[in-house]
Amino acid sequence: MDKWLFISSMLTHRLTGVMSTDRTMAGTSMMTALSSRDWSADTLAYLGLTPKHFPAFVDAGDKVGVLLPEVAEELGLPAHVAVISAGHDTQFALVGSGAQEAQPILSSGTWEILMARVSKPTVQPAWFSAGFTAELDASAHLYNPGIQWLSSAVMEWVANTVYADVATSAEKYTVMINEASAIPAGSDGLIFDPRFSEGGSYKGSPSIPPGAIFIARRLRGWWRNSKAVCST
Repeated sequence: MDKWLFISSMLTHRLTGVMSTDRTMAGTSMMTALSSRDWSADTLAYLGLTPKHFPAFVDAGDKVGVLLPEVAEELGLPAHVAVISAGHDTQFALVGSGAQEAQPILSSGTWEILMARVSKPTVQPAWFSAGFTAELDASAHLYNPGIQWLSSAVMEWVANTVYADVATSAEKYTVMINEASAIPAGSDGLIFDPRFSEGGSYKGSPSIPPGAIFIARRLRGWWRNSKAVCST
């Protein structure tokens, strides 16, 4: 391996020919040290890597380079257009929200991430097994501790599996919302546990494996109720 590029840096490299590492992207890898905002020597050593495996850091908003002549021609853009490192989307969800320091924010997208911008994050190793992360903010003096869930991915699985007949329709989410809205509170006893990873259980009961669907009281209306949006 010569150099490892994050996805955003792959794009800027194709545009400019310049390899770089956006710092906010690197901060999502958990391979950086919060204290230095640089690579963690211990983590890289554990992985058998060194800083030489990565291009030089740039901060979000920094100029990576200019469009290559052939790229500018293909895109119909003027030569020497600057290409800027745009940063990781999660960090700019915080910026775009207008969140103040230490104000909790829930970012919903591919992930559901509950996080904040803080000047000194408190980190305990045991927290990481519960999904805790600590990423680098776009501002040099701030950090983004948070916890993440893949609830959006679970909903996409439900949509593509249960709503296969409308999975490619622009009306998919409208159909899902309308049908879920028609279901009474409690979903007639239907329970859906979306914790698909090993080790989960419904309400702490090891006899109910994660990711399984259970009908607590009756089978009546199975298909109607299987389209309900149920909580864990």
